[in-house]
Amino acid sequence: MKNNIFVLILIISAVLSVQAQNATLEKVYSVVKVQYEPSWYIEQHELWQKELEKNPKNADGWLSYYTTTRMVKVLAEDKETREKWFKKMASIVEAMKPHIKGTYEYYYIQGYHEMDRVKGIEHIFEAYKIDPTRPDVYDELVTHYELKRNKDKLKEVCTNWKASGDLSPTLLTWNYNMLVSTQKNAILITFGDNDTYPSWVLQYAEGIRTDVTVINSSLVLLEDYRNALFEELNIPKIEGEVTSQKMIIDHIIKHKGERPLYTAIIGNHRALGLSEHLFNVGLAMLYCEEEANTTSYLVKNFEKHILLDHLTCAVHVEAFPSAVDRYNLLYVPGMMMLYKHYILTEELSKQAKIKALILKISKGNQQEDAIQKQLEHCEKMAY
Repeated sequence: MKNNIFVLILIISAVLSVQAQNATLEKVYSVVKVQYEPSWYIEQHELWQKELEKNPKNADGWLSYYTTTRMVKVLAEDKETREKWFKKMASIVEAMKPHIKGTYEYYYIQGYHEMDRVKGIEHIFEAYKIDPTRPDVYDELVTHYELKRNKDKLKEVCTNWKASGDLSPTLLTWNYNMLVSTQKNAILITFGDNDTYPSWVLQYAEGIRTDVTVINSSLVLLEDYRNALFEELNIPKIEGEVTSQKMIIDHIIKHKGERPLYTAIIGNHRALGLSEHLFNVGLAMLYCEEEANTTSYLVKNFEKHILLDHLTCAVHVEAFPSAVDRYNLLYVPGMMMLYKHYILTEELSKQAKIKALILKISKGNQQEDAIQKQLEHCEKMAY
């Protein structure tokens, strides 16, 4: 059953992109919010180029132009293509300067483009100073203050981010449910923007599960940050050269003491050598050297801690529904295991309720047939 659940998670997590419908000029967002095929971004790149030739003072247009170019680079399948589009990004940065210098967009684009240099964050500070209510720079500011372990500034920026309405209510709820799926004083390893920033926002802006230490698997590669974080956790420094994320995770496992360890439900578990020791406990994966009583955790979390009302009745209009569908699907693996438990314990009302919720989540999704077959498999195996 455990293998079946892992297969289901992998299938769900593979549904990453949506298709564009019309070749019209559109505001372009990062793939963190919504992802299209590379051809869509290339098309938007050409459309924004033509638009800015007519109206070079359009600051927001330059932002979309730069963003669509950056997304082509991000999605590129080979080094040559990435380098080609990075050069285009650099040319855009130079081309915009005489037209929008001193604007919020100017500093934001400059800051993002130079983020691997010391000056990059200074541009981000300038953008934030011009308009602290715009959310574009919040991720960079949160990253900067997290690396510096400046918790006062983290609280300020995370509070602004929460108030801005930029973060999807569904995504915030998903991160809330990930946090409450963990035990007290847990260490939670995350892998991307959408399972890291919303968790920090909930912790610093709302005081939700501040006992949990959220460690992003990419940021922890930075030595100074890692050492500061390890000191807070009473974990010794890693002596010698760090050559991989796996080396860091193994070190955390060895020295975590009594702290329970979890990971986000989507991540490179197999590459980190964790798959055989991870158990789905709701919206997080519990690391355990021996077989864990997964059912007990699932029952406790789904019945007492995890919020599910938004799955029953959507009361918020989401700007990017395809992303919402993707994250809602991640409830299914744990629910499927719980469904089998309710069949075995003959809890008919709970069984019917969880099945109805699974069907509602999967309705109209590419995984609908696969999930229906998995439900039927659970029903057959239970008798």
